[in-house]
Amino acid sequence: MNQSNPSVKKELLATLQSEITNLKIFNHTDLFEKITYEESDLPVCIIKDLNDSISIPSSGNWKIQSNLEIAILHTDGLESIDLTNQILKFIGILPQHRFIYVVEEINKEAGYLDFSFFKTSINLQVSYFNLNWEL
Repeated sequence: MNQSNPSVKKELLATLQSEITNLKIFNHTDLFEKITYEESDLPVCIIKDLNDSISIPSSGNWKIQSNLEIAILHTDGLESIDLTNQILKFIGILPQHRFIYVVEEINKEAGYLDFSFFKTSINLQVSYFNLNWEL
């Protein structure tokens, strides 16, 4: 593959990571979940590429639906509301000409490493077409 022509999926993930980083509300924005985080690392945003489904409509182009999770790790339960709202506003202003973004669900849970933390997960479905028959 020519590196000057990245896949659409790589473009999607890089765009999300870059734009969320530009919000400047997280200490880190990762494309994978680390085994552990320190309390001083939080709040952290993790973009997880969960799965893809592909259909081929009559146009012959691949229609790809990618399921992503935008996970927010933080130490203050009330902080969840502000951070989630910032991400939702960000998703709402993303250009829809290449990717179509749909928020499917928001989950909240508490966890414990060496400290207690909260995790908010925004499940996002992103649809796009690809002429190159690849993700």
